[in-house]
Amino acid sequence: MECCGINGPEDWNRDNNLATWWISVDGGNHDEDTPDSCCKIADGAETVTAGCGTGAATGISSTVNNNGCYDEALDWVEKYTMVMGICGIAFIVFEIFCLTLALCLRQRAK
Repeated sequence: MECCGINGPEDWNRDNNLATWWISVDGGNHDEDTPDSCCKIADGAETVTAGCGTGAATGISSTVNNNGCYDEALDWVEKYTMVMGICGIAFIVFEIFCLTLALCLRQRAK
């Protein structure tokens, strides 16, 4: 998913008091930084640039994903709910078929 923080990159800012562990890393030098995992991958690159989240926790930034992960996760669940439901029902039908087959084989073995 291309997201950053729960609600957005501002979650990593010291003023929001949500990411105390991240802020304390390296002696508390991450007051307005986001982790590199929030950064967008540049065209043609395979990984993010180290330190690309520096200063990005202050608001909208072109170097980091500005969508929150909560909304991204909800969108993903909503997008694949039908597929997950169909797979679940298919699995239940398969299990009932296997159980019926096993009971028939057991009866025949007697």
